[in-house]
Amino acid sequence: MRSPSLLLVAFLAATPLAAQARPGLSLAEVYARLTAASPRLRMAAARAEAAHARIKPAGRWPDPELQLGLMNRDLPRLGLNEVLGMNQVQVMQMVPTAGKTGLAVKAARASASAEDAVAREATWEVRAAGAMSFHELRQAEASLGAMRDARQLLADILRTTEAMYAAGQGRQADVLRAQVEVARMDDELLAMTAMRDGARARLAALLGLGDDEALPPLLAPGLPDTLPAREALVALALGRRPMLEAGAARVTAGEAMTRMAGRELWPDVTLGLVYGNRPMPMGGWEHMASFMVGFTLPLTPGSRQRQAEAEARHDAHGAGGPGRHAGGDPGADRRAARGLPPRHAKPDTAAYHPPPRAHRRRGRRTRSLPRRARGLHDPARRAHGGHHHPPGDRQGRGRGGDRAGRARDAHRHDSLRSRGRTRGRCPVTSPSTVRTALVAVAIVGAAGAATWYLTRSAPAPAPAGGHNHAAMTGGGAGEREVRLSDADQRRIGVTFAPVAAGPLEREVRVVAQVAFDESRMTVVTPRTEGYVEKLHASFTGQQVRAGQPLLEMHAPMLTAAAEEYLLARRLEADLAGGSAESRANAGRLTAAARDRLRLFGLPEQQLEHLEHTGAPHGITLYAPSSGVILEKNVVEGQRVMMGDPLFRIADLGTVWLEGDVFEQDLGTARLGTEVTAEFTALPGQPRHGRISYVAPSLNLETRTGRIRVALANPGLVLKPGMFATLRFTAPAAGRTVLSVPRSAVLSTGQRNLVFVKRPDGRFTPPT
Repeated sequence: MRSPSLLLVAFLAATPLAAQARPGLSLAEVYARLTAASPRLRMAAARAEAAHARIKPAGRWPDPELQLGLMNRDLPRLGLNEVLGMNQVQVMQMVPTAGKTGLAVKAARASASAEDAVAREATWEVRAAGAMSFHELRQAEASLGAMRDARQLLADILRTTEAMYAAGQGRQADVLRAQVEVARMDDELLAMTAMRDGARARLAALLGLGDDEALPPLLAPGLPDTLPAREALVALALGRRPMLEAGAARVTAGEAMTRMAGRELWPDVTLGLVYGNRPMPMGGWEHMASFMVGFTLPLTPGSRQRQAEAEARHDAHGAGGPGRHAGGDPGADRRAARGLPPRHAKPDTAAYHPPPRAHRRRGRRTRSLPRRARGLHDPARRAHGGHHHPPGDRQGRGRGGDRAGRARDAHRHDSLRSRGRTRGRCPVTSPSTVRTALVAVAIVGAAGAATWYLTRSAPAPAPAGGHNHAAMTGGGAGEREVRLSDADQRRIGVTFAPVAAGPLEREVRVVAQVAFDESRMTVVTPRTEGYVEKLHASFTGQQVRAGQPLLEMHAPMLTAAAEEYLLARRLEADLAGGSAESRANAGRLTAAARDRLRLFGLPEQQLEHLEHTGAPHGITLYAPSSGVILEKNVVEGQRVMMGDPLFRIADLGTVWLEGDVFEQDLGTARLGTEVTAEFTALPGQPRHGRISYVAPSLNLETRTGRIRVALANPGLVLKPGMFATLRFTAPAAGRTVLSVPRSAVLSTGQRNLVFVKRPDGRFTPPT
């Protein structure tokens, strides 16, 4: 009898366990997956390991230097010199002083502690992101269930109102109101479904699931009945936040680096041991040893060591930035223990007073600013109207306050000292700059003197052409004529051209750019709000034809208007056998509902489809003209509002060429002037057109006027943005004039001259 009893007990105990083992995803499993698969956590752990690996190298001295030398060899056989020749082995070791190695180790350990805290902070942030996505998805699923129940209730109400209206016991307004509420609930269901899908996608991305992997159903986590008090939560956050620990560790590392930078002025010691030997003339070897001690000399402390110290000090001041940004001061507990106010406390709200002028620490007196300079740079004095606190209030701060005061005074003293050094000594007049300038002046002077010495006795260059121009001109009445022999004319290359009489024409060239024809651009906008269900035009630059569908959208207001129109048509059909007045009222109601659908932008073919099927559908937007899509401001699933510009379409069958004409040529650019356009992208393929527009005003900055040429664009080879050169001929108004080639005109700077060939080789300007 005991075996059946044991089997019954085992069966009863296994039943609830099997019921509890439901398939699903719990919050604890989400935490476990995030901890195992998050690349951010792996990166933070790797950075922490790298920081720990830098601790031991920071405490090691530099590697010793070993040198092997064959000293003083005779050339060219490299034989050993009898007097000075030697074989040498040298070992050098640099020894850091003033505790620099210990400070480097301290800074490395603090940096490693900071990276550990950052890794823990990353763990908590990843867990928080996973928990937020988890609870957001559960909330969205619960809201969807409640909204579906509410939608079912509204559908029942709609059927009830329709039945009452059909029986003559209800009003059409009640039916329409119920339809509107159902459509609104469908809209909210669609929005909540999108929110649910977004939350599910975010959680799947955090868990590293692929597109083909389904997310298991979420299990409700065990939540506490009550939350802790606000003070307890704040204390827990300030006491256990890893980012605050990281900020405190960074401050410690920054302080160590500042102290180490300040000790760079202490010279490092270099120890050396040299062993040498050489053969003796009488046989045997002579052995020698040397010991060396070297020091580094900080010759430029102001521009090197002091600057490095200032850099480390500023880095230490900014080291606690991430901790303060995380919601607290990384050194708040230490500052409170030392009697200092928080870093974010205002001067008038914290019982904080400036430190004494002088401090003593370890038997050493630190430097501070004079009273006047310290008062000028004291934020507490400025906050209290320029008055210091009484001396009695500056007691009882302890060593922490003295340390903070010394750091603050040292920072102000360095800033004032750097300002004074900048005012007192200009970099341009420094000794090194003056020496460089003197050397440059000496080199230039020597080069000039050498050039003058070498060219002082050189003869003047012969006249061009090998003849004397002074002999070509005569005096008296013929002083303006020039005489050239046939040989001189051939040598110079004088050419002749006849003077022609005719109209003077000049060619104007204008740089232009291809632009869209603004008269052939259209914009597609919806006349009601809704949601885009399908896109037929999916990318910018797509060619579309007039009447081609661009997108399909679901519009709740349009759906309600379609239901109202169908209801009005059914009412008109029911009243077909009624009185004339009732039929007229029903007809007016149907016409008003139809006009409302037209105002919403419903095309006639969709309206006929609605009348034929009796089922409302969404609205389709069509292309109003053929062309290219320039702008596409919509994607599938997007909510669009009435009047939003969804598409911008341009017909590129005709394009504009727009160019700027200078003011002196603007009078020649008239409407209808023939223009030849040459394109950089289409060499040897000029296009011809006429000026169709001249701007009525000038550009005041460039003093140019805009002209426009409309060109046909078969094959769409002309792209907006291309550059072109416009050429058109500008005839001169007036009588016929004499013209010569441009190369025949000689400019003297004051006037232009033309020489006429006379007999006997004479050339004279016309009178």
